[in-house]
Amino acid sequence: LGISVGLSGSTIVAGAPYHTELGINSGAAYIFELSGSGWTQTAKLLAPGAQPGETYGELVAISGDTIAINAPRRTIAGRANAGAVFVYQRTAGVWQLAATLTSNDPRANELFGFGLSLQGNTLAIGGFSRGRGQAGRSGCAYIFKSTPAGWRLASRIETPEPENDAFFGYALALSGGNVLIGSPQQTARATPTVGAARLYDLALLDSNFNSIPDSCEIAAGTLLDADHDGIPDTIPANSCFADFNASGTLNAQDIFDFLGAWFASDPRADFDFSGTITVSDIFAFLNAWFLGC
Repeated sequence: LGISVGLSGSTIVAGAPYHTELGINSGAAYIFELSGSGWTQTAKLLAPGAQPGETYGELVAISGDTIAINAPRRTIAGRANAGAVFVYQRTAGVWQLAATLTSNDPRANELFGFGLSLQGNTLAIGGFSRGRGQAGRSGCAYIFKSTPAGWRLASRIETPEPENDAFFGYALALSGGNVLIGSPQQTARATPTVGAARLYDLALLDSNFNSIPDSCEIAAGTLLDADHDGIPDTIPANSCFADFNASGTLNAQDIFDFLGAWFASDPRADFDFSGTITVSDIFAFLNAWFLGC
């Protein structure tokens, strides 16, 4: 008990991923609330449809009346260790399941939910063990938003520098409309496993990789937002970062288009996100291009 904890106001959530009530290492989470002179356990949460070994509660997060609990080793659609996250809402003092979240493209051994941060109506979820192209466990992160229609995927953020075992998404932090994503084994400054963290402005996410922030497209009426919550209902995802022109096919044209942007000092050519356009961006792009999709 307590391998992961979360505190919001007078409520604590503590994970116990090796609890065995519904199977070996099926997991549990405990809720404690401050009442009178001490802390009292007010609820015990078990995973719906619990699976042995899924380690529900390995990570927990709480914000106000919302709790998120991971089950990173849950089998999804026959894919072992794909992972899931369960979101609970407190109503009239009772915690009720509000959503079961998974990757929009579940993969075996992704460990979706290993990496968790919750603030208000925004939930950041890591999939640090997800591969991309030939880069195994390069990692990614997911942003979900609570809407009147329920929790919806707002974006999947891919690492801009896919490499083996970089673990992008292993640690996450949300604050003030930004998300910080850790990549603890990322190569940095030509040194392996130094690690890095990247800061993203959630108002400037470009989930369809057309160099226009989603929020701008929504405002212009060019991206559907049927429930008017500021979140695209459907976002065509381009999961291949090296597909520079977003054609859906990785080919030599992407190299020509990238170099054209690089020579024109187009901000899109800042491929390593260093803040300046240098030769290292060319190497970063070519590395991603040769890794494939």
